[in-house]
Formats: sequence, structure tokens, C-alpha cells
Amino acid sequence: MNNQISKKTIWLVGDSTVCSFNDAYLYPRYGYGTQLFNYFNDNVNIQNLAISGRSSKSFIKEKSYLRLKDEIKESDYLIIGFGHNDEKYDDNTRFTSALYDENEKESFAYYLLNYYVKLALEKKAIPILCTPVARANKNNDYTSFCAHITENGDYRNRIITLALKYDITCIDLTKQTVSLYEKIGYDNAVYFHARKLSSLNTVDTTHLNYFGAKMVAYIFANELSKSNCSLKNYLLEERKEPTIKTDFISNPNFVEMKYEPLDLEKYIPKTFAQFKSKGWYGTAFGDTIKPPISNEAGFIAKEEDNHFIVGQKGKTYGKIALDSDGLAFVFRQIHKNDKFVLSAKCKIKEINTFSQSGFGIMLRDDIYVEQEKPNNLIISNYVCSGAILCGDKCKILYCRENALRIDEPNFAEIFGVDDEIKLYISSTGQTITTRFVYKGINYEKVYYDFDLFSIDTEYCYVGFYATRGIVIDVIDVNFEITGKTLGA
Repeated sequence: MNNQISKKTIWLVGDSTVCSFNDAYLYPRYGYGTQLFNYFNDNVNIQNLAISGRSSKSFIKEKSYLRLKDEIKESDYLIIGFGHNDEKYDDNTRFTSALYDENEKESFAYYLLNYYVKLALEKKAIPILCTPVARANKNNDYTSFCAHITENGDYRNRIITLALKYDITCIDLTKQTVSLYEKIGYDNAVYFHARKLSSLNTVDTTHLNYFGAKMVAYIFANELSKSNCSLKNYLLEERKEPTIKTDFISNPNFVEMKYEPLDLEKYIPKTFAQFKSKGWYGTAFGDTIKPPISNEAGFIAKEEDNHFIVGQKGKTYGKIALDSDGLAFVFRQIHKNDKFVLSAKCKIKEINTFSQSGFGIMLRDDIYVEQEKPNNLIISNYVCSGAILCGDKCKILYCRENALRIDEPNFAEIFGVDDEIKLYISSTGQTITTRFVYKGINYEKVYYDFDLFSIDTEYCYVGFYATRGIVIDVIDVNFEITGKTLGA
């Protein structure tokens, strides 16, 4: 007789409070889905498909959702953890309203029921709905946004109502985290949350750290044990509560960068000319071999007849490499709470087909001016509506995250002198959209929850760049602050 118990698969879908991360923070982000394994026995297999920045609406367009549809099977469990990003009413790709029930198409309840609960039930799997984790509030006020109560509905109550109506297990993480935070106060609640730098001013009040993720997973397990859900049979009988002494763990590889944001109102450039267009500045920095502010380095960042001329001419100083950058940049400073749009046309004035040449619009974490030393490995986070020359083709759209350059699998012909390209980038805080149009082909990439405030915690910088034998003429520039961000 075979008494071996077959493993049960637990699937998780959700947002940044559930998923895994790869942060360079002092106290990196962790979703509670990464820590559930601590409280279950060996007879479960946990598959965490959650993705940062997604809502119940946007997640269904991801490959992870297609995988879920293909692989979830009878007797599996599906833990559903959405809410944070469904609240983003300024983003139509993610927003769903909690004012209405599941009979209203496009509502929060509609998506939860039709794309997750019904999927599980049709596959004879068991759905579990979770209310979203609370955001830590400095004033200990959990009567509105931080407890997911908004002008577009109460997201916690909508989940609970749906679960009751369809007799589905609901784990009320909102109630439990609010209760915990009210009890211990904000000064202690921050220890559950991600922190970019040593300063408490850099605490991320939405995203959990390792300690916080483990605590929420512990809360989940305890609430599950009180339910009628059969998944509770796979919990460990003895579950140890995480403690600050054992589980408040910092990143052992963290290096605090010494960086002071520029006071651009007082900045008077010594090398690059003062711009006539208010708010715009020119610089060159990074891995450039020659000091980028020297004339022999050939970097250009200037305004000429209402056009911006930017790039590097002559010898090939600068680069867009896998492990470092050196470039000329015409830029402006953006406050972290501002949404914006920047678009323009650029015309190639000069080009030499060298590997690691590049140009476009860049939105980055930090800025450096009057850099006198070459070979500085400035590898900050950024996203680009841009191109990199690679052999006899160009890669279109890329970013740098956690020091690694990440390219999209888009290729185009090499550009020639006088070719024109349309560039576009916009940010709503959590969502960054990049667009690059060349010879009638539109290349586009959307980034969610992309961190641009690890080094300069108050500002990011957007503008036009070119390097390594490329000079561009930027025309028809349109920049607009479109509002204030909603926060994470």
C-alpha cells in the first residue's frame, strides 16, 4: 500500500506585495508570496506568478497568466492578491472600480470573478481571495487610502463581499495588517517595509521587506488555519512568528552611495553653455576615457536655434555598454511626485557605426555635471526610448536595472545621416511608457514599478542623450507636467 501523499500545487497571482524582487536596497522589497514556504509542510509546491505593478485587469495580458491557464489543475489552490494597482484611476490599463459588483463589466469584482475565481473552479482547483496588505501611515490613519478605501470604492470590502457570495475562502490581510500597525504605531511599522537607504526618509510605505513579507505570510497561515479551506491541512503545526531580532535583515551587498542632488536653480555651468529654454541643462558623464568636460572628448550638449544638439563627435569616447555608460545629456529635473510627457523628433547629424553607440530619450535616477574624471562607472537605473548600435543592426528600447543593461528583442536597420526618429516617454509614477518610431515602425515598452529614486530620492532626470560617434539634432520638443502621482 502506498501511503505517500502527492504534492499539492499552490499558485499565487498578484502584485508587488506578493511577488519576488531583485533589489539593491538596504532593506530590499519582498512580496509575502516569497515567504509562504516557511509555514507549509513539504507536501506543497508553491508557484508564485505575481508581478510587480499589475492589477487584476493588467495581469491577464501577461505570459504568467497564460501559464496559469495552461497548468492549473484539479485540486490545486489559487491564491489571488490584487488591489493596490486596481486603485490607480489615472491609468486605464490597470484601473478597476470597487464601487460596483461583479455584474458591472470592467469592475474590480468582475475581473476577480471572471478571470481568476472562475478559472480555478472550471479547472476544479480551489480559489482563495486575499484582501490587500495595508500601506503604513505616518499618522496611524487607516480610514482611507492606506486601508484601500478610496473614492472609487472600498477594495477590501468588495473582495469580502465577493467571497461570501460565492462561498470562497477569504484571507483578510487588510484587517490584520491594519490592526497590527495601529497597535505598534508607525515608528515600528516601518521595520516591516522596504528601505532604500539608511535614512528613515527612504522607507517605502507600500512594499514589504523580508521581515514584513515573512510576517504577512505568518498572518496568512494563521488566518488560513481558522478557515474551512482544505489547504490548512498542509500548514506546519508549529509556526514560529518572525521577530525583528532574527528576521529584520539588511542587504549584505548594500553600498550607500554618496550623492548630493544638484540645486539646479543655482547651477551655472562652466563647460556647457547656459540654455535659453528654462529648465534645460547640458552635461556629459560616465565611462568616457577622457574627462567628459574636456574639449578633446568631443561631447556636445547645447541649444542652437531652438534645437538641442547632443552627442559625441570625433574619436569614440563614451559608450552604452552592458556594464557601464558614458554619454552627453540634455536634461531637465523632475520631482518624484510629478507625472510628465516628453516627446520630440531627432535627426541624425553625425554617425559612425561603432558598437556601443547610442541615442534617444533617457529617464534616469541621478545626474552628474562637470565631471572631471573619466572611467566613472555610473550604473544607475534608467529607461530609454532609444537605440544601441550592435554590429550591422540596432537594438531598440532598453533599460538599466540593478546595474544590468536589459535589452528588448527589437532590431532595426542601422541609422544614417539625416534619418529622423520620433521619440516619446511618459511617466505616471508607477508606469513608464517608452515609444520609438522609425521608418513607420512603432516600438513600445511599458515599465511598471521601476525604481528611479534609489540614489536621488527626491528627483529623477529626463532628456536627450547620444554617445560614441553619434550627434543628434533634437527638434519639435514637447514637455509637459501632466499632474501629480498617486503613489504606490
